Order: sequence, then C-alpha cells, then structure tokens
Amino acid sequence: MRFIIKSVLIGVAALAVVLCEGRSGYSLKLPTTQEIAKLSFEEPVRVGGPVWARVEPPNNYHQTFQYPVGLEPDDLGCHEFEVRRNGVLLPRIVVRNSIRPSGGLNCGVIGIPVKHPGRMPLHLQYRFETPGIYEVRYTRKESQLGPGRDKTLFRSDWTRMEVLPAATAPIASPPQDPVEILSDFLPNLLGFPDGERLSVVLDYLYHPDQTVRRYAANALGYWPEDEVQRRVSALARNPGPSDVFLYLTMSAGPEVAEAMIRHLSSDNPIILSGAVTAASRVVYNHQQLFSNAVKASAEDALLAATEHIVRVGDGQAICNFASTLGAMRDERSHQILWDFVQRRVAYEQSLIAISWHKDLKDLPRLAAILDAPATGDPLSTELASLPYALHNAYGAAAAPVLENALKKSAYVWVRTNCARELIIENRPSGFAFVAEAIKQDRFYKREMIEFVRERFPKLRSADEAAILAFLKRRSV
Repeated sequence: MRFIIKSVLIGVAALAVVLCEGRSGYSLKLPTTQEIAKLSFEEPVRVGGPVWARVEPPNNYHQTFQYPVGLEPDDLGCHEFEVRRNGVLLPRIVVRNSIRPSGGLNCGVIGIPVKHPGRMPLHLQYRFETPGIYEVRYTRKESQLGPGRDKTLFRSDWTRMEVLPAATAPIASPPQDPVEILSDFLPNLLGFPDGERLSVVLDYLYHPDQTVRRYAANALGYWPEDEVQRRVSALARNPGPSDVFLYLTMSAGPEVAEAMIRHLSSDNPIILSGAVTAASRVVYNHQQLFSNAVKASAEDALLAATEHIVRVGDGQAICNFASTLGAMRDERSHQILWDFVQRRVAYEQSLIAISWHKDLKDLPRLAAILDAPATGDPLSTELASLPYALHNAYGAAAAPVLENALKKSAYVWVRTNCARELIIENRPSGFAFVAEAIKQDRFYKREMIEFVRERFPKLRSADEAAILAFLKRRSV
C-alpha cells in the first residue's frame, strides 16, 4: 500500500488553540499561509471499494487519532470531510445506527490500540459510485459537542482524488482480532450493501468481544432494513440471539421474542445472554407489545433457567438477569434475589433489584448490609449505589437507615452518597457531613461542593466559604 501526497493543508486562522482530545493545550501562532498538515489517500481508490484518507497533522499537534472513534461506523468525531464532484457537494450517507452510546465521546477514540494512526474512512460517509475526479476537504473541529463544534483548529484546501473503475476483489478470511476487525476489516466491507458482505457482518454479531458485536449491529444500518430484519429474525431462531439482537428486533412480533427465549438453555454464553435480554424485554414490556400470557411465560422460563444462567452466563448477563428479577412482581423472584445476595451473585445489582419491590419488610435487612463493617477496600464502590436505590424506593422511610449508615459505614462512597440523599431529604445530618468534609479538607470535598452547587442554584457561583456557611446554617 502506498500513499501519494495530493495537497498541502492551509491554516485558517492566525491563532489556533490546540486541544488534547477536548482539553485545552497551547496556542499556535500561525501565519495564514503556513503549512500545517498533509493529506493523502490509500491507492488505488476504486468504485465499490474502501476510500481511506490519512491526515498528517501539523508538526506541533501531538495527539494521535485513529478510526473508529465510537460504535457508530459513520461517526468520525471531530474529523469532518466534505466531498464534491464537478463543483457539486456529495450528500452524506444516512445510516441507521441501532445502538447509540449514552453520553458519547468528545473527540475521543474507542479503546483499542493504535494500529492505523491518522486514517479515516470516507466511504462510510459518502458513496463513490462513478469513476472520475473528486475533491475532498478536511476540517478538524475543536470539539464534537457544544460551542466547539463551530470552531476549526485546522483545515485542508480542496484536495484532488481520482476514483478508478470498480475491480472485483474477493473478501479476505474474516479475522478474529478485535483491533483488526474494528480498524480495518469491517469498515472495508461497509457502504457496499451486497449479500456476501452482509453475511460476514452478521457473523460478527456473535463475536466474543462486545465492542465488535455492538459495532457490527450498527454496521447493519448500511443495508435495507427489511433485508436485515429478515436475516436477523432467522438467526434469532437458529442458532439463536446474541445480546445485540434486542436493538435489531425492537419491532419484531411476539413470535420472534418467544423463539429467542427458547435459547435460555444454550451453553453458548453469547447466545444465552441474548436469550436473557430477549426475555427481559418481554418482562418489562414497555411498549405493550406482549400479552400477559406471553409475559408470564417469559417470567417462568427465566425463573426455571436461574441456575443455568448463573453457571453459564457472563457477568453482564447475570446482572441483567438480576435486574429483570427486580421487575417481576413474584415472590419466587424475590427469594432468588435474596439467595443471590447470600451467595454474592451479582451482589450490588441484586440488592438494588430487591429495593425495586418496595417491600418495607426488606428495609431492615438492606440496612444491616449498608451498616456492616468493611470487608475490603474502604474506597470500594460495590455498595455505592445502594443509598440512592433505598431513597428512591422507600422515600422518607429510608432516611433513618441512611443516617445510620452515614455514621457507621466504613465505605467512603456509601457515606458520601448517603449525605447526598439526606440533603435531598433536607436532613441536617447530610449538610453537617459535607460541612465537616470541607473543614477537614477531605479528598472528596470538591465533589461534594459541586453537588451542593447543583442542588442549590443560588450557590452556583458561591465560593467555598459561602458554601460552608450555608451548610452550617442548614446542619442545625
């Protein structure tokens, strides 16, 4: 593979602020004509083939970037490309992304080792269907989110790229290394929706690495939805679903869900996880797609498969199962959750799921766990979510439990989160805890101050002394 330098990128401002993956760095004072980067393309570029552009940043821009930046194949983060032919801009491909990460990365990269630095796939955003001369312009934005989306760090001039006629090339043997799959092999297949490539992408829905499975699920957005639904529904029946099938079969009827649930006896952890996810969807029944009879059947199937799920399932599948038990209004699920607590199976999630039953008879047992002496690292977060869960489930009735844990718990994050919930309940003990953290300069002081500022808008611009005075007034 050779790289041909096609053009020189030109600075767009006399002063550019360089960010390190969203964090401010140093200023570059640049004459507007100074060379700051170079752009190249992997050759040959052909119709029906991948189009990779490599951006070589300015010499004083030291951040390494690579593809992919996230789970959505067409997401290039802060790296924007425009393409035109005969002076007319090409439209972007519209891709159906089934799995959208919560929060999202801001000019970041997905957590895989760097193998192809500075390389971005143009064919995942644009279709190159006709041989000839195209022009490409690259822009590096300051940020992918917020006001920084409108700020440019550096940009290219329009860069000539020749696209040659199509040439038949066989699909290589699919690799299993996640880095190679995500950074090269799978992206090379996308944007050209034929049946052979679709079969390869579907196979990756069962890959051992969850990131590969989720990326592959989104990659199906390059194919027609009806074709994808038909193929995925067939796979859901045989060999069975993987955990990403939920996102791909949201509109499927009860018969597909029931077919997936039948795989709760699978010895394949990935298929078992998919079956648990499918059964959970029926139990929650948020969209009212399933009858009470189908819902009851799913609950019975899950309960019957309990020990098999614990034995074969991975940690995420077992946590999902515990969460689903919390959504059931069945004494059998209640008892299984307490058994999980005794056995420390999906321990924290099981405790939280118990609170969802909102049975006050559980509160003393949950309180005893929250108060128990530390059995490990005092900075462990294992029980850190329980104070919120108790307050959310039991309301004011949980306040005495939280106050007791605030005094007795040996776990730092249990105490800080008890204080948060007590402040929400307007209990003096919560305010006193934060005041003491400020006075004693505890390492979590800053975090607690920010919580108070968010909770009480009038304090958002207050300094530490003013916040401490406020807390002392509220702690009596």
